[in-house]
Amino acid sequence: MFMIDIQCLSKTYLIKKSVSLFSSETIEITGISDVNLQVNQGEVIGIVGNNGAGKSTLLKCIAGLIHPTCGTITVMGYNPHEKSKNFLSEISFISGRRDSLLWDLPVIDSFKLHCHVYHIHKPLINTRIEQALEAFDLKTLIQRQTKTLSLGERMRIELAKATLHDPEIFILDEPTLGLDLKSQTRLRNYIKNLSSQRNRTILISSHNMDDIKSLSSRIVEIDGGQLKELRRGLEEYTQKYVNMKEA
Repeated sequence: MFMIDIQCLSKTYLIKKSVSLFSSETIEITGISDVNLQVNQGEVIGIVGNNGAGKSTLLKCIAGLIHPTCGTITVMGYNPHEKSKNFLSEISFISGRRDSLLWDLPVIDSFKLHCHVYHIHKPLINTRIEQALEAFDLKTLIQRQTKTLSLGERMRIELAKATLHDPEIFILDEPTLGLDLKSQTRLRNYIKNLSSQRNRTILISSHNMDDIKSLSSRIVEIDGGQLKELRRGLEEYTQKYVNMKEA
């Protein structure tokens, strides 16, 4: 059985467009259209595409954050949009544009709250937190208020927090946003370890081609809501824009 099985998935949005100062009309915008994708356990799927192509829409559908207009999607046998406790305990959704930390409290409080929400056994909590701090080099930041941290520091903490409940699937949307080169390297090494040594399944969307190139076992492109697998990897993706520039 596939870890993730997507069949004919589409998502459209109805938005209001101003026609004049006093009137508007409703138009339909395509997020993704007729997407098919199957992901095996332990795969790292790189997702590329232009801004607005539909990458985040697809990832949010997989995480159960938005409901598709039509089509089917199963993740480890669950319907993501039912948001069952068992499903939510097996995934982590991490976005470089999304902040889930407690703004006015020390980082350690966000970690402890996360452990409480996911019902991690008390004897394991300190061990899990120590492992996360070590993996992302956060020991000097753990007692600081979130609001005093830089974007890159907060991103590292978000990533570390997302590992505390030891999910089977990691959904990463621009995870290296705001990270310096050292932190990017540390994150990539951690993701490689998750896949190769712990057989975790990972979907990663990024405009940082080093993320995609160094991590992905397969690469897919979303263009205008349509998905296609890139048989020649990043070469196939980048060559299209080289040709466009030369023309």
